[in-house]
Amino acid sequence: MTELSLSHDLVFADLYDREGLKRIDDLFLLHLGASDEELRDRLLAARVAPDKLERLDESNLLVDVAPHLEDFLGSLFSIGSSLRALSERDNELAPIRTCKRQFVQRRAAKTHSAEDAEGFDGPALEIA
Repeated sequence: MTELSLSHDLVFADLYDREGLKRIDDLFLLHLGASDEELRDRLLAARVAPDKLERLDESNLLVDVAPHLEDFLGSLFSIGSSLRALSERDNELAPIRTCKRQFVQRRAAKTHSAEDAEGFDGPALEIA
């Protein structure tokens, strides 16, 4: 069986070991700090006092950290080129999604008034 190859001299067992996970986290924080020190500091502050973080700030933090985490994981598992290829393919479809969204929004605006829209159950519509 082929052994999973990880970067940074890590081994597969590190993914299941507290010390290994701590090392991976430290490497991620170094990676994040190298590209955006302020964002790393925001993440560390949120870890220290997660209850003091407003929901919107938490959401913004997650969105801001996500691309850095994706890059780090791509590097860690040596799948960066595959991630980039998927991202490029996804970006090629962006104009189609934009057109579809605009079509649906225009159709909804013609069919329903603003007052009707206020009564919609957003989460239920997302499920449908």
